[in-house]
Amino acid sequence: MKKVVNLLCLCAFIALTSFKSHNILNAIPSAASFTMSLCKTGHGSEVQSGDLYNNGSKIGNVIALNRSSQHVKAKYFAFKQNGTSVHDRYDSWRSGKSVVLISSGAYATGFNNTDLPVGLTLDYGNEVNRNLDNTMDGLIIVEDVGGVRVTNIKDGDLKIIYSGTKQEKTINVNDPLQKAEFMRWCADEKATVFQTHLLIYKNQLKFTRSYGGSASERKLLVLTKDRSGSVVHFIIYSRDQQFSLYDMANSSLQMLSSNGYDVIAAVNLDTGGLDILSTSTELYDCSNNSIQGTKNSDRRSMTNMLAYYYQ
Repeated sequence: MKKVVNLLCLCAFIALTSFKSHNILNAIPSAASFTMSLCKTGHGSEVQSGDLYNNGSKIGNVIALNRSSQHVKAKYFAFKQNGTSVHDRYDSWRSGKSVVLISSGAYATGFNNTDLPVGLTLDYGNEVNRNLDNTMDGLIIVEDVGGVRVTNIKDGDLKIIYSGTKQEKTINVNDPLQKAEFMRWCADEKATVFQTHLLIYKNQLKFTRSYGGSASERKLLVLTKDRSGSVVHFIIYSRDQQFSLYDMANSSLQMLSSNGYDVIAAVNLDTGGLDILSTSTELYDCSNNSIQGTKNSDRRSMTNMLAYYYQ
């Protein structure tokens, strides 16, 4: 009897210890502590650039794009068209425009500018890839007017508005018939759509540390609202230090929240194959150095591109 009691006590102790250890592990905050310095201003004072710090040491860059006046607009090149590469499409498009920045965007199946992007993708209303990727919850819509919207695919509550009739409709793109309707809407509205990992949504992290992935340099696109209600887009780039997606997202969320921003959504911009980021001559870091990705020399091999411009 004594042995049975001791065995039960031992099992209870192990179970309790395992439970406590698990909770303690999950409660450990990230060692990273981000701060930012936005020290340069350009493009009608609606874009700021500067440095990203971790525990006081510079590790990369931050770019803030204020959308309140809608002079700052986004453009996404999702794939080549009619044999014209993404970079050649960009070269033709940029004529006469005040380009703020260009960046590598979503994931592709390869990096020789012949491979399809991963997940549901439309380019200016044209179908590129009609298949949803169930490993990525973020659906990004870059509208013809230059706005950016992010929705959580799992929620099934994407709102679309028909510009002709002003009718609003809720779409669940997981439903094949509703996805087909959404793609028709994209064609009518000349919308560009791509999928990527959704990291933050409505001020909440969307995954746990255990799903944060291996450490790498990271680049996030973050949509926020400031204290006045203005929409501000951020590019947060850890060029010189590697993080898991969890730590990068968590530290960025804490930094922006402490500066008074509500985070609408944050998505990952791929740095694995082509880590490209380049800004205009109006924007620098706080030491007056240009802001550059680690593989900018490969920019002509880009399979997709996110661009911002001032109009």
